[in-house]
Amino acid sequence: MRLGGAVRMVVVGMAVGMSAACATAINYDGPHLSQAQDSYTKLNLSVRLNAPADRYYVEMFGDNVTDEDTKNFWGFNRGVVKGYYDPPRIYGLRMGYSFE
Repeated sequence: MRLGGAVRMVVVGMAVGMSAACATAINYDGPHLSQAQDSYTKLNLSVRLNAPADRYYVEMFGDNVTDEDTKNFWGFNRGVVKGYYDPPRIYGLRMGYSFE
């Protein structure tokens, strides 16, 4: 979408989801340490303004705006159960400049 002159606005929305729980041969299914995960949908949004000739931009973004708790990695190694979760809801502002 063009906004006066050569300034351009780009709107992006992305939904990421998983509809099945994952399992492995060593699946531990304890109440808090399970490798299984319920289905989910996460929503990422951004609005970006590009300057003439794309020399610089300003972008507002929101990642995981629905604030879903999702596992990124879960495993059992050398007697230790390890797990990492994806980041919670994050909002921010990005700015960039092209030196080309």
